[in-house]
Amino acid sequence: MSRLRLPIFTGLVLLGLVVASLAWVSRWRPLHSEPGPTPDLRIEGWRALEGVVHVHTRASDGGGTVHDVVRAARTSGLDFVVLTDHNVLDDREMAGDYGGVLVLGGVECTVPQGHVIFFDLPPAPLVGVEERGPELLAALQPVRTPVIAHPTNRVRPWRGEWISGAGIELISADSQWRGRSALELGAAILALPFVRSWAFASLVRPPTEALKIWQELPRPVAIIGSVNAHSLLELPGGREWRFPRYEDLFALIQTRAYLPEETPDDPSSRLLALRQALEAGRVDVTLPAFGRPPTVRFVVEDAGPVGEREVVGGIVVRSPERELHASVPHSGVPIRFTLWRNGERYGQVESPGIPRFDLSDPPAGAWRVQVEQVRPSRFGARYLPWVYTNEIHVVEADSGSLSVE
Repeated sequence: MSRLRLPIFTGLVLLGLVVASLAWVSRWRPLHSEPGPTPDLRIEGWRALEGVVHVHTRASDGGGTVHDVVRAARTSGLDFVVLTDHNVLDDREMAGDYGGVLVLGGVECTVPQGHVIFFDLPPAPLVGVEERGPELLAALQPVRTPVIAHPTNRVRPWRGEWISGAGIELISADSQWRGRSALELGAAILALPFVRSWAFASLVRPPTEALKIWQELPRPVAIIGSVNAHSLLELPGGREWRFPRYEDLFALIQTRAYLPEETPDDPSSRLLALRQALEAGRVDVTLPAFGRPPTVRFVVEDAGPVGEREVVGGIVVRSPERELHASVPHSGVPIRFTLWRNGERYGQVESPGIPRFDLSDPPAGAWRVQVEQVRPSRFGARYLPWVYTNEIHVVEADSGSLSVE
């Protein structure tokens, strides 16, 4: 009997750890929207594409080919993928439309201050450039808008002065995992074989530090969401393991891009419009890790006969005929819906219904919307990040700049 005690005890301990891990990760389980009629939240004149940004392939330190990435994107129901391999130019040759999935080629430059991303590489400025980060940065910065990658990453943060005009990765899957404790990572690993989506979701937290950095930068500054997907773990003995899968990463953090409705359907036109949307901040950062993110209708429009309509990333002149509208559809998931102006809460609603804000002649400022899930707990409500929009800038007619009061 004594020989059986140790394996039985070990099994019971392991079972207890698994049960505890399942209970822990269940706090972040995805919630599904209730079916039913919802208001039409489409934004007239714009169409939304959903995709992922910051994906690595075998061209640098990723585990899959471009076709592996496209297959995962198609399985995940995505419209686009942005490749950003390290310090190489291969990704620009892979750009195109792969059966309905747009692939935009980019690069992640490694420089002394950290990592910088560029989208849609132009050929001319790169002729003769060595395949190293500093040289690529110097060649691309005059012709493309940079984005600072994972600025709060514990291993590879951004150190040094901010690049003027650069955007920011507001949230990165890799940075999220590196910020978790050994206990949190252990719980996710133990739960992984049983509730895969819950396990990955349990490692995601609000990007508080990155939000603070973003708010302190000169406006306008575009934000994007980042999967920073490698799908590769190096094992002892030179072996490799394709983990996490691209599909797992694509289900965590996405970027919803707004393209003008009149954009032609040919791949080159759509890729150009996609790159311009990413650089200008005509995107929302969404977290499907916690359930299908709601469509946010956030616009500043002209109530007069002209009927102009601006979305995130836009700049509009203040006018008595301007109206700001922000709303989300009913989903049955309790949310906190917040309207921000110049980094301060302008209005906030907690409701399972259809929260909305409608302002006539909104004051000058940088406006944005944030949607969080409300999860009850015995220690008070928890708020999980769900949607972060970029800003719409309302400026005074005579300001001559984006300086707002």
